[in-house]
Amino acid sequence: MGRFAGNCWKCGTVWSGDSQPGRSACCEKCDFDLHSCLNCKHHDVRYNNECRIPESDVVTDRDRSNFCELFEIKSAQSKAAEVDPVEKARKKLDNLFGG
Repeated sequence: MGRFAGNCWKCGTVWSGDSQPGRSACCEKCDFDLHSCLNCKHHDVRYNNECRIPESDVVTDRDRSNFCELFEIKSAQSKAAEVDPVEKARKKLDNLFGG
């Protein structure tokens, strides 16, 4: 695996390379943009502008390629390893109420 590795936000295909994905980089499986907010480790809907870095530029299409110079691809993980937050909350409630 390359020095930089991450997953496509859309299909989960692993991308790896010796540098961050460029603005025109696309997933080899589903052809969606890799250099996008949804693939960035700084993306977080709980923050202003949905980014943990306050000085980041405003990006309207978070699933599309952009010119953000602060982009860093999220670390690679398998889609199976991701836990849906809604499912996690349901399991906690079920455990709490014996369901």
